[in-house]
Amino acid sequence: MQTAEPVKILLVDDQPAKLLSYETVLSELGEELIRANNAREALEQLLKNDVAVILIDVVMPDLDGFQLAEMIREHPRFKKTAIIFVSAVQMADADRLRGYHLGAVDYVPVPVVPELLRAKVRVFAELYRKTQQLEKLNEELERRVEERTAELAVSSERLKMAVDVAQLATWDWNFATSKVSWSKEHVRLLGFDPGADDATLEGMLASVHPADRQATEAALRRSQETGEPYHHVYRTAGLDGSIVWCDARARSEIDTNGRLTRLVGVVMDISEHKLAEEQQEIMMQELHHRVKNTLATVKAIASLTKRTATDVESFSNAFNSRIVSLSKTHTLLVANKWSRIGLLDILTNEISGFDDGKGERVVFRGPPIDLPSQTALSLGMAFHELTTNAAKYGSLSVPAGRLAVDWSVADGEDGNRTFSLQWRERGGPPVREPTRQGFGSILMEKLFDGQAGVSMKIQFHTDGLEFDLAMPWSPHEAQLAQAAQ
Repeated sequence: MQTAEPVKILLVDDQPAKLLSYETVLSELGEELIRANNAREALEQLLKNDVAVILIDVVMPDLDGFQLAEMIREHPRFKKTAIIFVSAVQMADADRLRGYHLGAVDYVPVPVVPELLRAKVRVFAELYRKTQQLEKLNEELERRVEERTAELAVSSERLKMAVDVAQLATWDWNFATSKVSWSKEHVRLLGFDPGADDATLEGMLASVHPADRQATEAALRRSQETGEPYHHVYRTAGLDGSIVWCDARARSEIDTNGRLTRLVGVVMDISEHKLAEEQQEIMMQELHHRVKNTLATVKAIASLTKRTATDVESFSNAFNSRIVSLSKTHTLLVANKWSRIGLLDILTNEISGFDDGKGERVVFRGPPIDLPSQTALSLGMAFHELTTNAAKYGSLSVPAGRLAVDWSVADGEDGNRTFSLQWRERGGPPVREPTRQGFGSILMEKLFDGQAGVSMKIQFHTDGLEFDLAMPWSPHEAQLAQAAQ
């Protein structure tokens, strides 16, 4: 068992013999006894120590016990300190009343009865000790309450921050009153402020998209009847026509009698997630479409290469070269997220290896133009065939050869715009009309065949090959066409 810490007891008397007798009587209590021979010493000891009980002789030469008690009580620190008067003279009732008025808690007559003095001092010493313990417990409790309050404040602030960052709306449906309360963020999701008159389940359901309203109400009623957690995804239809996808979740509250009293929950705006899902679905369809188109292109390249190849090695070389060209264009398109790609990038990708670095052998002239992906793939393949032919037989096969590619977009007389491109080779070996149609000619016919308004022409002039292409051009329509693929 833990031993109680001794408390301090101040003994005040101008007679040393009496002080010694008090010490002898009280020593059995095990407390710390402090002596003072007069009022001045008593006040000095009080300023230096926390005292539990003060034993004061009433009759002293300088200041009597009453005057000392009055001075002690005037100090805020000692207003509740227990004071016991010791008197060797018979005290009148008026003296006793004066003593009690000054804060005395008891009187002990002389001669002192040891057991009585010990009992009185023990009671007040123990009371002081318990009071100190209670104060410490109270301080500890207050400290813990402050810490817990601070923790709750931090937790509440974090929760509020999380709700704000996640743009969560809170709501509460009281079954007894049929009232629904919601946060300001919920009002934004609803698309309008229902107001106090519409703060009901019916008012909230009125904001739900008509196609989702019945299922939403059924899910709410089921949670109201069964106490099951509520989770439902629905759309809201604002007065401005905007649609917001909502993910709503809630749990039931139960009173002490086990009755369901309310649903308390949150709503999260998942419109961006829904949009991402839709875009992912479109991308999957797009990927499927593009893979089919790419495989069809590879199949056509293989078939046409086979028709013009003389042996396995020539087939392999030509086929690999064309697949690499197709891959380069695909790489450019992937880098641009399959949206649009610059015409100059495609030309540079195919022909930059033949440039002399001075801008004289290979010349590109035309305004910046972005092509939709399908047009980019077709032109990429066409430029590869033209470049391959020029490197083998045309202007790029000799140092003195020159190549110029010009393009433009012009308004026609009918108000429609046309994209035109001219490929001109000069300075190469004399050109002769081929006796049979080669792969390049067949491929380019296939690439542009069936496209409305597209015209393509290849001419084998003696001083160099010429390729001309014209097609309808509308950047806006091209974007729409691209998005629909």
